[in-house]
Formats: sequence, C-alpha cells, structure tokens
Amino acid sequence: MNNERELIDKLVEEYQCSSNLSEGWNKTIMISQRVGALVASSGCELLRSLV
Repeated sequence: MNNERELIDKLVEEYQCSSNLSEGWNKTIMISQRVGALVASSGCELLRSLV
C-alpha cells in the first residue's frame, strides 16, 4: 500500500515536471519567434539601407 502511494507521488511529480517543461518550451518558442521576426525585419531594413 505504501509503495503504491510513493509510485503515485512519483508519477504526479514527473507529470508536473513535464507539464512545466512543455510550458517553458512553448514560451521559449514564442520568444524565439519574436526574436526571429525582429531580426528578420531589422535585416530587411539593413538590406534596404545598403541598396
């Protein structure tokens, strides 16, 4: 009975950890997309200034 409870606790911990990871990963992707858009737009401005 005690082992079963420990197993459930461990599974809950792992689930919380993985959901935090995926949440963090989604935020990282959003940030990198914004940074990418900024870099792309400033890159276009740079190209225009050279032309």
